[in-house]
Amino acid sequence: MRTFLSTVPLLTCAILGCASTPKQTVELSATVGRDMAAVHLAHVALAKRYFDRMEADVNAFVDEVYRPYSIEHNMGDFRLVEKIAHPPAPLDALDVMRLFVDIITKDIECYRGELLQPIRSQRESVLASLEQAYRQIEDGQSIITGHLASIVAVQDAQDQALAKAGLAGLREKLVDATVKSSDEISSLTRRATFVRGKEDESAKLAEALKSTAKSLGK
Repeated sequence: MRTFLSTVPLLTCAILGCASTPKQTVELSATVGRDMAAVHLAHVALAKRYFDRMEADVNAFVDEVYRPYSIEHNMGDFRLVEKIAHPPAPLDALDVMRLFVDIITKDIECYRGELLQPIRSQRESVLASLEQAYRQIEDGQSIITGHLASIVAVQDAQDQALAKAGLAGLREKLVDATVKSSDEISSLTRRATFVRGKEDESAKLAEALKSTAKSLGK
């Protein structure tokens, strides 16, 4: 595959009948190519950081708030103290504890999975959309170069390329939505410190966090 810069002289020659290519057009084209690559990397890195933060916030919430809530809640439902004192045959106290640990582990990891699954799906969707957008721009860059006259013209041409590819408003649809969800999850997990030991409040916060995670991608 030809590189972008190697394609520019051939395309310009074809369009202008091999007339000399203005120096400023080539320089601007090279600058745009380098800037686009840098913006591409920056967008991808930014998206990954937001999703990493969301996953870290979720894991911290599950481990520090939902885990003790699950233990306390399930102890009552399971009647742990009663069963340890009087194990149902043929179980002994150790068997009862093992069974209880299995129950709360499944509950905790099931809840963790419910929170992380939509976040990870949205991560894949955002990154795939970013790659598609920049690939579309790069594929059309050689054509756009023939019409370069100024930085404004470059920006207009790139906006048109995004619109034709059905990717207009990509930042608003994906990046802004991701940032909003990331901030909401971060806010909810920060509130966890104030609800520890309060079963009702912990349950409400856990449900709110699940709802926010599921809203990703909608």
